[in-house]
Order: sequence, then structure tokens, then C-alpha cells
Amino acid sequence: SSGVYAESTWRRLSYKGVVNAALETLSRTFGSEVKRKFRRSMVSEWGKNPFSLGSYSYVAADASGRDYDELARPVGARLFFAGEATNGQHPATATGAFLSGLREAQRIDERFRKGFPDHD
Repeated sequence: SSGVYAESTWRRLSYKGVVNAALETLSRTFGSEVKRKFRRSMVSEWGKNPFSLGSYSYVAADASGRDYDELARPVGARLFFAGEATNGQHPATATGAFLSGLREAQRIDERFRKGFPDHD
């Protein structure tokens, strides 16, 4: 969640509060078995991160979708970029971030197979 809803709900909860709320929701959908099978959790608190403050990419009024491609362009043979802001097909999503990581892993593998230059 983001915006006012997130501020008034999820972001006010403790780590355990977020996990318990998620388990309650899953239990309503899939039954009480969910809680019994639950093993561990991880809550990112992305919205509290001082470097992102819960931000995500968007195409500004003067911009175009091509800007995602520009952000994804490697610099030389050693600097690669991944993240939802580099995926124009799935911007502002966890899916976009994940897929961009796969894309860059493939680029790095291809570069490695060709041999990295000593310098760019």
C-alpha cells in the first residue's frame, strides 16, 4: 500500500503487527491451516527507508517510456542497472524489479563469457 491508506494502516503497525495482519488476511482466504504452516517472515519497511521513502518510478509529464530504457543502459562493460525504474514493461512493480534483475544477470553472464576488459 501507499499514500494516505498506508500511513493510517500498515505503516503504523509494528513488524509483528504487519505479519499478524497478513496472516489474518491469508487465513480468511485459505483457512486456519495457514497460521499453522507459517514459518518465518520478512518486512522491508521500504516506506521508512530514508533513501527511498517508499518511492517508485513514474513517467513524468515531459518524459516518455523510453526513459526506462535509458536508465537500463549499461555503462561500459562493468556497470549494470536493475530495478523497477529500468523496466518499462512493468514499471513501479516488484515484478519489474525482479525481471530487471534477471535481465542484468543475463547481461553480466554474457559479458563474462566474452571476457571482461581490463578497463572501460
